[in-house]
Amino acid sequence: VVPLYTERLIVRRFEDADCGPLAAYRNDPAVALYQSWEQCTLAEARMLVADNKAMPFGVPGEWIQVAIALRTGGQIIGDLA
Repeated sequence: VVPLYTERLIVRRFEDADCGPLAAYRNDPAVALYQSWEQCTLAEARMLVADNKAMPFGVPGEWIQVAIALRTGGQIIGDLA
């Protein structure tokens, strides 16, 4: 169940404000190196955020992307499924 908190991080559902930072780090070649994408446009980030905000959490057999954010300041630094 999200949100999950650690000393430094929050794992949470995406928020609309995450679109720009999501596109930015997904366009970093070092981040994308071992992923299934090479780049992420702002439009793709907006779609990913909107799609995952609308999905129910915890449905067996279904997966959802969630944001990894800094606990201080709330900026996302990654995402996971």
